[in-house]
Amino acid sequence: MKVITEGTAKILLPSLPENISSDMPVFYNPRMRVNRDFTVLMVRYLTKVLGRCLKIADPLAGSGVRAIRILKETDRIDIVCVNDRDSRAVENIKMNFEENCIKENRYRIFHEDANIFLRKEGKFDYIDVDPFGSPVGFIESAILSLKKGGMLGVTATDTAPLSGTYPDVCIRRYGSKPLKTEFYHETGIRILIYKIFSQGAQFDFSLTPVFSYSYLHHFRVFLVKDKGAKLTNRNIHKNTGYIVFCHACLYRSCLRDKCSMLKCPLCGEMLDYAGPLWIGPIFHRDVVDYFSKDIGSVNVSRETYKILNLIKEESKVNVPFFYTLSSLAKVLKKGRVPSLNKVLREFEGVRTHFSGEGFRTRMDYKELREKFSVL
Repeated sequence: MKVITEGTAKILLPSLPENISSDMPVFYNPRMRVNRDFTVLMVRYLTKVLGRCLKIADPLAGSGVRAIRILKETDRIDIVCVNDRDSRAVENIKMNFEENCIKENRYRIFHEDANIFLRKEGKFDYIDVDPFGSPVGFIESAILSLKKGGMLGVTATDTAPLSGTYPDVCIRRYGSKPLKTEFYHETGIRILIYKIFSQGAQFDFSLTPVFSYSYLHHFRVFLVKDKGAKLTNRNIHKNTGYIVFCHACLYRSCLRDKCSMLKCPLCGEMLDYAGPLWIGPIFHRDVVDYFSKDIGSVNVSRETYKILNLIKEESKVNVPFFYTLSSLAKVLKKGRVPSLNKVLREFEGVRTHFSGEGFRTRMDYKELREKFSVL
């Protein structure tokens, strides 16, 4: 047995191969620690907001490390229901709960298909959907098994389709067209959010994102569930739409209807588009501020600190796309690229965690081009 320590949890694994795959006897990906760090922070936030003990579901538990960390690193948890359809994983989960001295009345372990488990055992205050690949097959069951005011955490590791490498796959799975641009990862996250929101909207549930990020080869979003046709309709009209983009001059804009602008207003070329997708905020400032204050109380990785520090700055500017220095310099045929710090000062911009050379600004693109060309 291999012993792994993550946060305050100690996990026993049959093996830990060099290449992580779904064929592992018990699934555990050490590179997803950031994912679980933010889960712990979010559950701590949710206990504060709801002011009650929580019932939590981990339907795709693998080694059980996420559930164990939640129980050991948060307060006010009523029970965590842990599930995996692989019998080897279920046995390993039992062993890991015993290894971490978790009292039996604080958890229940299930051996079911994830969708069957969710529909039989709901309602939950928090559900974590963290599959190997696309989460689309689990979203509806998770939404229907979530309490009003509860929170859904969703991971997607099929980032290539969402980011525009395989557009047909994205259209088939998510019902949206991706776009290959410098902000393709953000577009992918916004398509993922739209998919979750639209599935909830079918049942008059509004799923609103409060925290999202991209790291390595996964996207992660957290959404709060509310009920009501009026609220859902309001989010449809206010926060969903399309991003249009000009590959010739890099003009971009948000539209409710992609057909309302077919040609670029700056250079006259035909516009491309992404969507439908979520064009509203993907970070809630209350959540970001809470994380920033609470992170010192949790044993998280350095990468988690770095991502949160960038998002704390990024969340101040609510624009559904960003710019990169190299792309602007290329389209404007600028030999010398100005420093990012100088650009941030000149454009009243903020950094983005999506790209080391990226920045957000509320400045009109025409004005941005003119100022950037003389920097």
